[in-house]
Amino acid sequence: MYLTTRYITRNILTTAVFVSVVLLAIIWLTQSLRYLELIVNSNAPMSLFMKMIALSLPRFPEVIVPVAVVTSVLFTYNRMILDSELIVMRSAGISARRLALPAMIVSLTAVFVMMLFSTWLSPAARAAMQELKQVISAEYSTFLLKEGVFNPVGDNLMIYLRSRQRGGELQGLLIHDTRPENKTPVTITARRGVMITAEDEPAVIIYDGSRQQYDPETGSLSRLEFEEYTLEIKNFRAQIRQRWRDAEERNLKELLTLDYESDEMLAAHKREFMVEAHKRLIMPFSALAYTLAALSCLLTGSFNRRGQMRRILAAVGTVFVLQAGYLSLINLAKDDFWAVPALYIAVLLPSVGGWFILGDKGYTLLSRLQRKYRRPLSGRKNKGAAV
Repeated sequence: MYLTTRYITRNILTTAVFVSVVLLAIIWLTQSLRYLELIVNSNAPMSLFMKMIALSLPRFPEVIVPVAVVTSVLFTYNRMILDSELIVMRSAGISARRLALPAMIVSLTAVFVMMLFSTWLSPAARAAMQELKQVISAEYSTFLLKEGVFNPVGDNLMIYLRSRQRGGELQGLLIHDTRPENKTPVTITARRGVMITAEDEPAVIIYDGSRQQYDPETGSLSRLEFEEYTLEIKNFRAQIRQRWRDAEERNLKELLTLDYESDEMLAAHKREFMVEAHKRLIMPFSALAYTLAALSCLLTGSFNRRGQMRRILAAVGTVFVLQAGYLSLINLAKDDFWAVPALYIAVLLPSVGGWFILGDKGYTLLSRLQRKYRRPLSGRKNKGAAV
């Protein structure tokens, strides 16, 4: 029996890894296309591009792993039915629960992997990605500035440019500066300019323009004509370090131990943080729930060597409904906290129900329901044939 369990587990695990790698490669391709423009149109190094790709991947296992596990389970067991392997095992007296043990081992491994990502790796990668994006906006601001639109740079600073030349020179600049150190808003217009990084802080050097500042207390407008002017974006690095981190950027321990009473900002987001914490606790167990739900459709009843298409479709449909219900409850939990207990029920109930159906009592109950459903149909069919 140990060899049988090991054989099925190896097949399921191999298929699950293959499916995960394929899905991850597809996601890697889509993510690389998002950041490819940064490499083509700027002087950003390839190492920065690879870092962005690496930081974008840890948040996807929570979507990929359950799909990969369910796919591998359905593929492996269906292939074993077609090859009469499961038929021989059932004839030898091996129960459905015993046959489901390898799939449960793989799904519990998936639960551990997803727990590792959801509680630590994914939020850490997301926080690093957000910081990297802000660093890029400082060091590669010339690339990030789009032509013909108002581009926010840092806090309370807006830059408009008409066009950008191949060498990085900016043409037709309009800058609106409302930072507190200016006391009153400042508007700058210039024919051309260029963005640089000075002392680890970004700056804009502009040429042939004017600086206008309106004082609402005196009603006066001051105007300064210049040939060259440097606009510094101060404390940009400090803003990156002190920026507000949302729920998805905080690990599970931090979400559960934050002092919400001492900080008004944290208190305002307490429900959002608590929902995120519960989501990370229960989400990894969805792999186990979906696996047991799929097995309850595939391993119950008699096997057919010509295929189990109806049962496979039933398993896929069941998993789809469970996933849709789970995502709906997550959206509801953001507004109504009662949906949080429903999240646990939506994941634990399919697990318990699937395990029960795979047992002897569940099999007996399904057999009775099946006979009760088929008897009237056969009666109507015989009656019609007699007439």
